[in-house]
Amino acid sequence: MNKLINMIKGNCPHCQQGKVFTHRQFYHPTRFSDMHEKCAHCGGSFLPEPGFYVGAMYVSYALAIPVAFLLAMGLYYGAGVSDVSAMVAMIVGIVLFTPINFRLSRLIWLYLFGTAKKYQEKPTINMSKDQSYSSSHQAN
Repeated sequence: MNKLINMIKGNCPHCQQGKVFTHRQFYHPTRFSDMHEKCAHCGGSFLPEPGFYVGAMYVSYALAIPVAFLLAMGLYYGAGVSDVSAMVAMIVGIVLFTPINFRLSRLIWLYLFGTAKKYQEKPTINMSKDQSYSSSHQAN
């Protein structure tokens, strides 16, 4: 639950303290996409590889469609507006939701797949034990 709250706040997925986005305001019409390259607190990368955030488009789609659907159906069935008015309201709703959707989809993608690179280290081999093992088998 704490990780979910930190994700919504826009905190680093590695240390849960640094900020992912440069602008603190969650809904900003023009600066919503400005991101730091690395965490100021732990140094974890927010851009693990080129094209990393392409998959965030699927998350963005999964977030936008229910909002648009609920808005259009609520207006059409609840308020009794016409088809065209419900469609226009749905498009306007998606456009207005874009800054929030962009940030949330990138944060969700980063929390799902961006944390693996930070702690993915090669196992260390203790050479003294490894050498003694290989030398004992060579003698046989």
